[in-house]
Amino acid sequence: MADDSHTTTPNGFSAVVLSSRYETVHYALILASAAAAIGKPSVLFFSMGACRALAARLEATRSPKAEYADAPGWHDLASEPAFPSAKDQDRHYIARGIADMETLLTSCAALGTRFIVCEAGLRSIDLAESALRADLPIEVAGAVTWLTESPVGAITLLA
Repeated sequence: MADDSHTTTPNGFSAVVLSSRYETVHYALILASAAAAIGKPSVLFFSMGACRALAARLEATRSPKAEYADAPGWHDLASEPAFPSAKDQDRHYIARGIADMETLLTSCAALGTRFIVCEAGLRSIDLAESALRADLPIEVAGAVTWLTESPVGAITLLA
């Protein structure tokens, strides 16, 4: 009889997304969408600089990037050194057949991923709740909500 104890799948996916780096937020969304796509509950708890990823407009993040003033807030995330901006890194991923940030955000929402934004995280970057995207099912709550409502037995990631 084969030992399949190492192949047990988790009961879901949960991540605390703190980083203001594009690639970190992007990959948390990849993992959340993958979990949701295979029927596992996924929860993303955004805090600190990562809250910018869920701002409706770049201007809400008080970014100096005036050329992107009407762009989604995730454009204010930090890119890798090889790219001048998060938008340029996003274009690079698209050219290589990797899902872009908007596709991942909307796919996660369509697949039922739960988006929680930390109240303290919003305050830490001076972002108003009213500045968050209306097209995503975003809840504003605290760490206790994430701790008590993440799927039992879920893989948990700090990103």
